[in-house]
Amino acid sequence: MITHSPVDVEELTAFFSITLSNFLDKHAPVSTKPITVKSLAPWYSDSIVLAKTERRRAERRWKKIKIRQLEVNRHIYVQKRQNANKLLKSEKAKFCSQRISLSSGNAKALYSLMSSLLGKPRDVTLPHTDDISVLSNNFSDYFLEKIPTIRNSLGIPDG
Repeated sequence: MITHSPVDVEELTAFFSITLSNFLDKHAPVSTKPITVKSLAPWYSDSIVLAKTERRRAERRWKKIKIRQLEVNRHIYVQKRQNANKLLKSEKAKFCSQRISLSSGNAKALYSLMSSLLGKPRDVTLPHTDDISVLSNNFSDYFLEKIPTIRNSLGIPDG
């Protein structure tokens, strides 16, 4: 590894830097990881952030102190947790009821809102096919066969 022994401080520093870089590249290579940025829910407010911060602080205090006042700190944490959860639920309910009342006259907007609130996908997924005419013929055959099947199950003769 060493071909000659550096004597100058700058050469020693450069040699050390190169050796360290090679070592790190070999044993701990640089890797890139995607970072997913989630947007906050529209009902997420500053009061919720504050309540959750207080809840985390109370939880850390409860877990940190092991001997004395354990039950008191646990009780404080439980109260903060209940407060944060209640606030989150009420803010979400208030947001949803406002959105529903705004789109009460428009059935399409209301259906779209309910689908988004329930987490239903917006896309209509069709079966995978390379040829769209094959897909349309399959749909046509299915429904043409479905009508006589329903009529037979109801006891209605084909007409």
